Amino acid sequence: GETLRLEIADAKRWSPETPFLYDLTIELKQGGKVVDRVESYFGMRKISTGLVDGKPRIFLNNEVYYQSGLLDLGMWPDSNLTPSSDKSLKFEIETMKAMGFNVLRKHMKTEVERWYYWCDKLGMLVWQDLPPQAYFGSKALETEEDKDFQRDALPKMIEQYYNYPCIITWVIFNEGCGQFEPAEMTVLAKQHDMSRLIDTTSHFWPNEVGRKRYNSDFYDAHCYERGLKFYDYECHLPTAFGEYGGIALKVEGHLWKADRHFGYGPDASSPEDLLRMFNGLVDQACEMQKANNLCAIIYTQVADFYNQINGFMTFDRKVIKVDPAEMKRINMEFRAASKE
Repeated sequence: GETLRLEIADAKRWSPETPFLYDLTIELKQGGKVVDRVESYFGMRKISTGLVDGKPRIFLNNEVYYQSGLLDLGMWPDSNLTPSSDKSLKFEIETMKAMGFNVLRKHMKTEVERWYYWCDKLGMLVWQDLPPQAYFGSKALETEEDKDFQRDALPKMIEQYYNYPCIITWVIFNEGCGQFEPAEMTVLAKQHDMSRLIDTTSHFWPNEVGRKRYNSDFYDAHCYERGLKFYDYECHLPTAFGEYGGIALKVEGHLWKADRHFGYGPDASSPEDLLRMFNGLVDQACEMQKANNLCAIIYTQVADFYNQINGFMTFDRKVIKVDPAEMKRINMEFRAASKE
């Protein structure tokens, strides 16, 4: 029942660029003989916010760090919420890293623990959503039973995934999907984890409840227009687009249903057209780094999702729609600003 504190001299810091992990072995001895043994690992990293020349920024390991990432629904055509294999999980993360992305927002679900292991091992930051009790366009939760379920689920999620260094943000609410008591839920999250950022509401519903941030660590909005913009803006916080883009590109022979498909944003006519439009959005995001304190952008999405065709991979994961090297070049324009 005691706490053991390990002093680590010249600690090596974990980051997407250098995902160094310490091996950890714990042995229980009785009479000089090892009677139990467990092996694990840990990473040393810090996520925080602060001011640079009066502008709010997000820091990784005490340095300004810009995040360019993807919405990750974790859905598969043959198994729905269940990943098809461990190899598939690793492949997705490696592919997104090759494209220059450094963060994934696990959207409205918790994932199998091997996924977080690969994010730790390969070097991928994670925003983790609390799975909601209510979905698209629904009003705030009304029954105390549903509220109690969410109040119970939030600390349990934090406890279960607490030790993964890849997770840097807990997202409590997505849009209007079951929003309730945002102030109290933010306090609850911070009571259980002060070492990570809390995103109270990723975007907001157009009402008074949604417009207040309730001590969220950064301002998060969604925008699926050709011109990136914030509809409501709080300049004292670092800002993020928790969702943006959603450009649709149809790949014949890899559609879930040939006659039913759509994207959240505009349609692209070719892989080159998709890259061109994505580049245009990132160029706008780069301008907003200075003008609007923009620190993180999360594009929709990793892969097509049933009849949504706005992924960078098809739903069956057999086609990567764009050139990874060119995508990485574009992403690094946004990320490189932290090195200036």
